[in-house]
Amino acid sequence: MVVHRPLTIDLLAWWLRRRLLVIRLEGSSMAPALEPGDLLLAARTHGAARFSIVVEERLFPDGTIAHQVKRVTGRPGDRPRGLIVQAGYVWLEGDNAAVSSDSRQRGPILESTIAAVIVAALRDGRLIDLRAPSSPSDAPTHPGA
Repeated sequence: MVVHRPLTIDLLAWWLRRRLLVIRLEGSSMAPALEPGDLLLAARTHGAARFSIVVEERLFPDGTIAHQVKRVTGRPGDRPRGLIVQAGYVWLEGDNAAVSSDSRQRGPILESTIAAVIVAALRDGRLIDLRAPSSPSDAPTHPGA
């Protein structure tokens, strides 16, 4: 017996794939806020608010695409490390500076390379809200803290 799914389910699945990105975090550049193995739920968008955790999509010369998870710490007009962030760019940093490859080495990043904004993480069966805080003092050093 062949069972056909209703068209609405296929349309919903298509819509979700276009709006959401789910990735498993590798590496510790975002520790302690995020840990290797965290499952991240991100809303696809271009651009993000200050202090948001975002997915940067990097295209390499060989055609491979890598996703990097970083925090927006500078917006146009800001002066991180004495550099002015120009329109169309952002300053991205990993929370764990000792191991993160980010704007501290590469300079400002094209805002158009931001593929998604992280809204939540799943860790050990717990859902952690990661929507951007309104100020750095509101930013948790460890989710759920």
